[in-house]
Amino acid sequence: MSANRLRGRTDSAIVLRTYKFGEADRIVVLLSEEGGKLRAVAKGVRKGKSRFGARLEPSSCIKAELYRGQGELYTIVGAEAISHYRNIREDLTRLLKVSRMLEIVDSITLDDVPHPGLYQILKGALETLEAGDSEMLLAGFLWRVLQNEGMAPHHEECSICGSESNLVNYDLRDGGLTCAQHPKGTAISPQALIVLQEILGGKLRQALNRADKTAANELEWLAEKVLQSHSERSLKSLKATHPAQSL
Repeated sequence: MSANRLRGRTDSAIVLRTYKFGEADRIVVLLSEEGGKLRAVAKGVRKGKSRFGARLEPSSCIKAELYRGQGELYTIVGAEAISHYRNIREDLTRLLKVSRMLEIVDSITLDDVPHPGLYQILKGALETLEAGDSEMLLAGFLWRVLQNEGMAPHHEECSICGSESNLVNYDLRDGGLTCAQHPKGTAISPQALIVLQEILGGKLRQALNRADKTAANELEWLAEKVLQSHSERSLKSLKATHPAQSL
């Protein structure tokens, strides 16, 4: 471990969650731009002794000054607000979406392991949601996370035969789309397939402009099943049944 790491670091970060620590402190779980997920102690925030405690609410984007001694935890010695996303906090629907996004990022990341690009994906989703809600935003976020983490399928061809037509299923076990000649896995509707190919094919903005709640629910469910298969703990936000089965 380098001396710089022992002494401190400054990094842009998004607060994923917090929990009580001791009598007056909190542990703040951060997704940092450069260092990945970090855990830090915010001293005295539960007794109002911290000058930056209000900036450490989940989803807040901050410039964090962190010190790390010989222990496992950093200590937050400074936090400059970048954005509190007030529009999100005042809208229950948007707030619930953000809660799911934060939980999912927390569940797939390990402490002190860089995840290049993940901070920007989360920050971009928060900024988009702050500006206005979209039916497809959560689905778009989930599949971009999967793509960034190397868990997304080849989205243009059958994983068995390479056919680019009649793609009708998603094979959760092997992680790929399959065609009508090899119908292996969970069925995916034509509408959801179009949106999935837009998201993974670099047309996220086009996908976000779609207002198809059924396709959005289907893609959210499917993405969360894939994420859960790669996660060491279950996601509280995971839907219990496939959307088509709950109609």
